[in-house]
Amino acid sequence: MSVSRSARMGGVVVIGALAAALAGCAEESHSDSPWAAEFEHARQEAVTDFLHDVLSDDVITDEEFREVRQHYIDCLGDAGIKAEALDNGNYNVYTNMSAKQEEAERTCSAETIAVIEPLYYAIRYNPQNQDFTKLMLECLRKGGFVDDTFTGADWQELIYEFAAVMGDGSEANPGTAGPVPLLPGGTPINDPRVQECSTNPLGL
Repeated sequence: MSVSRSARMGGVVVIGALAAALAGCAEESHSDSPWAAEFEHARQEAVTDFLHDVLSDDVITDEEFREVRQHYIDCLGDAGIKAEALDNGNYNVYTNMSAKQEEAERTCSAETIAVIEPLYYAIRYNPQNQDFTKLMLECLRKGGFVDDTFTGADWQELIYEFAAVMGDGSEANPGTAGPVPLLPGGTPINDPRVQECSTNPLGL
């Protein structure tokens, strides 16, 4: 069985979640990178020397990112999980994982993509580290999906509802199989145009 897993959690959640998680990371940094504080936070979260090496210069190159993803796939393979990294950023998992393998997957993720992947995509789609929620809301308004009364808190509430419906694909959290949440104008939150605003509001 092939199961597609998105690196960006269905294209809706991760970059905004990263912005929220790192909101308190504005400590002083000696780097000129707009993302210097977030890199410092990521280094604190990194659990392997490999991750520290990738993060050491406040840059994640495309080559480094491909290497990180391959490390993840190799780690899964060592746990008996057949998977591949797709060019679109997603993953195909071909193994119906046991509870032990699900635990192994979480460990593999923590040692490879969990720290690197959200930061890589956040920088790619918001290189100057602007207020991502503001950018996203502007994109949604321009697309006619919401009006000026729709706030970041409203969006976050929809994200929580969407996460509950979708689950994470595991036996422990398969999702509720309920209806996909709708934006005020009636557009589903997983509409590709909405996903584009939520991951790439600048159209980069």
